[in-house]
Amino acid sequence: MLHLVHTELAFGMRFRLALTTPSYVVQPFDQDAWMAREPEIDGAEALRLWLALRQVNLALFRSFSAEERALEFHHPELGDLTIWGYVETLAGHDLHHLKQVQAVAAGRLA
Repeated sequence: MLHLVHTELAFGMRFRLALTTPSYVVQPFDQDAWMAREPEIDGAEALRLWLALRQVNLALFRSFSAEERALEFHHPELGDLTIWGYVETLAGHDLHHLKQVQAVAAGRLA
């Protein structure tokens, strides 16, 4: 869950910078280095944090105009992207981790 919190935080920041910074270029981050440095928090707290960040980001996504959805920015690893394409990337990331979250919730993973 903490990785999902980090992702929500980083993507949310990237959306906001892409919307407000001409010719924005994403600053990549090392997810493993973030996890190694982060103090441990329990799963319930991580879930609470993720839900709060997601609510803030969902409100932003709902506010996008058609022009903003089409706004382009550059990701050094993924190339040129649109704001809405990046929303889809975040959704795909969530789906990638869904089975892990479900397994933890069912007590199959620690």
